[in-house]
Amino acid sequence: MRLSVTATCSVAGCVSATTPTVGPALLAIRRLKVAVALVAFLLCLAFLAVGPPPCVGRAVYSWWFRGFLFALGIRVRVRGPRGSWYDGPELVVANHVSWLDSGLIQLWRPGQTLVKSDGDDVPAIVHRPLRALGTVFFDRERPEQLPRTIGEITGILRGGGRFVCFPEGTTYCGEHAGAFRPALFQAAVNAGAPVRPVRVDYVLSDGSPATAMAFIGDDSLTTWTSRVMAVRGVTAEIVFLPPLPAVGGRQTLARLSEDSVRAVRHEETTP
Repeated sequence: MRLSVTATCSVAGCVSATTPTVGPALLAIRRLKVAVALVAFLLCLAFLAVGPPPCVGRAVYSWWFRGFLFALGIRVRVRGPRGSWYDGPELVVANHVSWLDSGLIQLWRPGQTLVKSDGDDVPAIVHRPLRALGTVFFDRERPEQLPRTIGEITGILRGGGRFVCFPEGTTYCGEHAGAFRPALFQAAVNAGAPVRPVRVDYVLSDGSPATAMAFIGDDSLTTWTSRVMAVRGVTAEIVFLPPLPAVGGRQTLARLSEDSVRAVRHEETTP
């Protein structure tokens, strides 16, 4: 089993130079809002570092995340069955565009998630707070750890929990996509837990992909935030699809989940 994937999208190759932007006054307001959100994030980290009960920690993070979306000017549109912590086990799998994806999904179907521990995308300072939220870390440079990671996710599902992951293995710009790799689906097979496919899109007011939202290639959080603050008319569209029973093996589940996600069109998410 493998999980590591080499990214094929890049900022230079994928982010459109004609993306609509806000005026200087609104940009200044957004910068101020983001600055306030970053201060709130540091306070959130400090709170999580003291080890509150997971349910409290997740509620605090969700509160902050909603505020961050507001600061960036991102609207959210959701379709499909929403859930709570008490719905029973399921493996939630989605296409991957941005680091926002997991937070968006968990606003409506909360669960634990998988984060890569290699590279600089997740600073070491936030590892402890993330662990307080039940995050599972995986080092893609050490594939020998994958069976242990699958075992950890299996345990979460067997314990009645929900787990959110992104089987493409890396982010794509929204106009391109990667195959759903089967490794993570083994946890659902082991636990006999259903798989819930989810489609995530970021679109502009005309319905075209907002490629500027993608966190891809050599992006850093600083450059990404600066770029996204300037974009006008972005809506995050989340579509929760019907669950798939854990039968047929991980290859079959990966293929069926990918087919479900790819079949969703933007107009189907319009209320």
